[in-house]
Amino acid sequence: MVSCCCDLCMVAALISFYLFNKFPAKVFPGDILTYSVGALIAGMAILGNFEKIAIFIFIPYAIEVVLKSRGKLKKQSFGIPNEDGSLEMPYDKIYGMTHLSIFILKKFKKKVYEKDVVYFIFAIQIVICLLALIIFKSNIFIK
Repeated sequence: MVSCCCDLCMVAALISFYLFNKFPAKVFPGDILTYSVGALIAGMAILGNFEKIAIFIFIPYAIEVVLKSRGKLKKQSFGIPNEDGSLEMPYDKIYGMTHLSIFILKKFKKKVYEKDVVYFIFAIQIVICLLALIIFKSNIFIK
């Protein structure tokens, strides 16, 4: 029961952080937030007995590791800003989720802005979370 209260407190804090730090971001969370969120997710997965769902939800992070490794962890994950605020690919190849997002969005839009990239990555994460719930709730592919 204590764990549930701590989880709810953390989720409330994350929602508040998001609401007060929407685009354009004024504060960057840094390691202290990302480590604590990782610990929260790991704790919830272990205590709630849904480790498979947690692993599935981390697919975007695994993709990020693969793409970063491709650049030998030396390539920046930023886009190049134009004078009008739109973003361009910094490299010829894709070395992160940001680059992948810019690349995909450029196929549909002439100009891609930071807000577009952020919401596109959010959408990817939401779709993966929904797929995890559908797949693991209905036991598709799970025996």
